[in-house]
Amino acid sequence: MENLAVRPRISGQHEECASDWGSELAIVDDATSVTQTGNVLFPLGRNRQSLRLSAHTLLTSSNDNTFMSPYYETSIADDSAGCCDKTLAEWQALSGLDGSSQVHWYSQAGGEAPRSEIFINDSDEARIFDLGGKAYVDLDQNTVAGSLALEPFSSQV
Repeated sequence: MENLAVRPRISGQHEECASDWGSELAIVDDATSVTQTGNVLFPLGRNRQSLRLSAHTLLTSSNDNTFMSPYYETSIADDSAGCCDKTLAEWQALSGLDGSSQVHWYSQAGGEAPRSEIFINDSDEARIFDLGGKAYVDLDQNTVAGSLALEPFSSQV
């Protein structure tokens, strides 16, 4: 089965490219102040990070997010905290944020192609996607098959 994830809301800068390098949400301008709640940060590339900040203080509030990075556990980068990327638990201890957030529930080897696919409805009307006989698994680990309905200006991975 393939994986399916929802990207409901993102406040800040979002990179839509699926290259192997970069971050899903990068907050690097010291004049920036960002709040995020209820997001899915799902890097589609092997070396991409879920979240990158030049300083954790730029994120004023963050909770109920999903850091879906199946390639590695340390997908949160706080440049002000040194050289190393953080696990969600390390990030929570450092920042005091994301107490109710969660991480991915499956893992992949670095050489494997992503097991995810993105569906985007960029129109102002609801849209139904035919899944072509494939079965997917959503973030709640429920099977999704047949078709996928998306509200206007929404997406699912």
